[in-house]
Amino acid sequence: AWRVDDKRGTTDLMQAVIDGKLDYTIADSVAISRFQRVHPELAVALDISDEQPVTWFSEKGEDNSLSAAMLDFFNNINENGALARLEEKYLGHGNDFDYVDTRTFLRAVENVLPELQPMFEKYARQIDWRLLAAISWQESHWDPQATSPTGVRGIMMLTRNTAQSLGLTDR
Repeated sequence: AWRVDDKRGTTDLMQAVIDGKLDYTIADSVAISRFQRVHPELAVALDISDEQPVTWFSEKGEDNSLSAAMLDFFNNINENGALARLEEKYLGHGNDFDYVDTRTFLRAVENVLPELQPMFEKYARQIDWRLLAAISWQESHWDPQATSPTGVRGIMMLTRNTAQSLGLTDR
C-alpha cells in the first residue's frame, strides 16, 4: 500500500531501502545520483516523471521584494555564468555513475585506507588528511607502485623534479 512519510527525508528513505526496511521509495534524480556514490547497490526501477525545473517559492503577500530580489539574483548569475559554473560543480557529474568504480573505491576505503591513514595524517600539514587521501586516490588509486606513461610515480604520482624539490628519494 502507498504511504506518505513526512517524518523522514529522502536520504533516510533511500537508506531504508538499502537496509531492506522499505521495498521502494520515490526520490529526485539529483538525490539518487548523490546517494549512489556511497551506496551503488541502490537501483532506479523506473522514472515516474519527465525532467522538471527547480522552482523557488516565497510567501504570498503585498510585499513582493523578496521575489523581486530572487528574480534579480537568478537573472544576474545566469547572465554572468555563475549559475552554470555552480550547476557544473555540484550537479555536473550526476550522470557519470559507474557501479564498478564506486564499488572499487568503497572496497579500498575499507581495506586500504586504514593502512594509509596514519601516513596521510602525518604528512598532511596544512590540509585535512582526508583531502590528501582524496588527492592520492585520484592520482594513483592508493597504489604505491603506480607509474604513468609520462614517468610520474608513486602514491602521489610525483615527477622526478617535484620529488627532488621536496627532498624525497622514494617517490
